[in-house]
Amino acid sequence: MSAIINELNFTNLEANTIILPEFDFNIENISFLDDISYAKMILEKVSNFSRQLNITDEDSYEQITKLYKRSREWIKQIESKRKDESAPSRNKVACINEKAKTLTDLLEHIINIANVKGAKYQQKKEESRIDEERRTLEQASMLDIEIPSIFSAPIEKISSQSATMVKKTFKRFKITDISKVPAKYLTIEEKLVDLDLRLGLSEIPGLEIWEETVTQLRAK
Repeated sequence: MSAIINELNFTNLEANTIILPEFDFNIENISFLDDISYAKMILEKVSNFSRQLNITDEDSYEQITKLYKRSREWIKQIESKRKDESAPSRNKVACINEKAKTLTDLLEHIINIANVKGAKYQQKKEESRIDEERRTLEQASMLDIEIPSIFSAPIEKISSQSATMVKKTFKRFKITDISKVPAKYLTIEEKLVDLDLRLGLSEIPGLEIWEETVTQLRAK
């Protein structure tokens, strides 16, 4: 990987006499599938250089801003390279997921149909049981025979060799008064807040909004 980054020559790292080393990336020769330890070592040296550099005059200020500009440029190049190298994997994963979802969606549809038809059959069996009980009670009444008012329990499940239709209870919810909902169940969508603030919104109920000035470099 020696061709990727020109070797740095660090000499005299005294606070006010550091000379900005000449170094450069050849991003096209870097592959994130290969060993990047050499590139990492060089950038760690540059990072140490930037930490030790005291900004006391125009020359040192020029050095740190040059490092800033180059670093921003290289981040963009590395991100572009990363996306290029990962695109085939992303496309492959997306293709796999799409095909798998096509099949599982069909299977989920079959499961839903089976649940609906099974539930209807169970309901039909329960209605038959109730009708049979009603007819039995009517006949017993005509013959003046006393029998228990209920002599069979409701059907809770119907089994086959493959599966059992059972009743399962789920707890559901809906919002009736959001002002009473405990805070732990509420979340702030920070991206939407930031977007509205950038669009000029200055007041949002329940939020304190203030301006904060941060000094930072901007590449030319």
